[in-house]
Amino acid sequence: HSMSSILSINFSPDGKTAIIGNEVGIVTFFAVSQTTFEITYELVVVLNDRLSIDCSLNGHFSVIGSKDALIVVGPSVRARKLRSAASGFSIQRVIRDVGETNCVSIDRNSRYIAVAGDRTRVFDATKDFRQVRSWRTGSIYATAWSPDGSWLA
Repeated sequence: HSMSSILSINFSPDGKTAIIGNEVGIVTFFAVSQTTFEITYELVVVLNDRLSIDCSLNGHFSVIGSKDALIVVGPSVRARKLRSAASGFSIQRVIRDVGETNCVSIDRNSRYIAVAGDRTRVFDATKDFRQVRSWRTGSIYATAWSPDGSWLA
């Protein structure tokens, strides 16, 4: 239950985590059970009135696109090693100055991340999320990868 309007929501591939972002910039990770959503991790992001969330199909990371940044969140190595009651998530990377960010999408192989707005940029997760492509597109509000990952629309 959010007191603010929801801007983006996505589920992990296994359905055990829901990630919800609202209009005040709060992005919350919930553990999903048959009866409840329990908060496991929360962060605050700067908005441009848009927020986009996607989860990699391999479960290794999620991305949050907001304002002019791409935030990569993944499993916390420390929490796994300690087997603690910690959330199990941590910010792995923040990529700034990606330009206006309206939407993000991850290809089915969990390798490429597209960030679209006034430009479209593609980042490679296997190369420490380095930008590998960029082109001017005008305002883009939705992106999707083809099932084989060879096309970005």
